Amino acid sequence: DTTGTCFAYGLDRGRIWSNDINVLDSKGQRISDRLLATAAAGGGWVEYPMNNAIRRAYVRQVDKNGGYIIGSGYYL
Repeated sequence: DTTGTCFAYGLDRGRIWSNDINVLDSKGQRISDRLLATAAAGGGWVEYPMNNAIRRAYVRQVDKNGGYIIGSGYYL
């Protein structure tokens, strides 16, 4: 959601209820800033450096109040 709370993360159930708002990419920038801005603008692709690779994620808001965001990503 927009506060960074993770409600689902594929098969990694340990991430559920974690707060990812302050997770940083390989350059030390908050990933959530770009993901939230892209979702608020109607959704789209975001790329950022992570784990010695480029991660590409698609994000989109899924409710009219803007509180929930869904995303899916992969490494290039």
